[in-house]
Amino acid sequence: MRYLFCITIIIISLLICIGCYQKFEVYGFKSEEKEFSWGKVGASLSGKKVIEGNTIIRRTPYDLEIWFVPFSLKEGTIKITELKIIKSKKIIYQNDTSHEGVIKKYAKDYMAFFLFENINIDYANIELQMKFILKENGNSMGYSTKIDFEKDYQKFRAIIGV
Repeated sequence: MRYLFCITIIIISLLICIGCYQKFEVYGFKSEEKEFSWGKVGASLSGKKVIEGNTIIRRTPYDLEIWFVPFSLKEGTIKITELKIIKSKKIIYQNDTSHEGVIKKYAKDYMAFFLFENINIDYANIELQMKFILKENGNSMGYSTKIDFEKDYQKFRAIIGV
């Protein structure tokens, strides 16, 4: 009788655990920060969440987040003037009168953030060309850099609610 009770508890526990898992598929990208004499520039692409059955898929359209971390600068602004995909020459963003990102203190670092939403791109290795202007104490300096994104496909299971 005790043996039957233990097996029943084990079976119920397994059914609960199996039912509490969610599958994830992430068609993501990874990139490295670029360093300049004044600081670092980083970027990430994250896909929109789509639920298909018991699987959550993150894929196109993507949101592009770009951050700037100055080494010693505590005040200033950054204006992105152009973003384009190098191979296809597709311009994601181009505007000479864009709003400027203000360098502010977040947690322990001073940073400026930009978010570009709903970018439709193919799931392939991507190179972005970015032009931006850094303004400090009335002085402006233009920069141009390449941001490389490599495909980073992940498939995993996670417990729901964790």
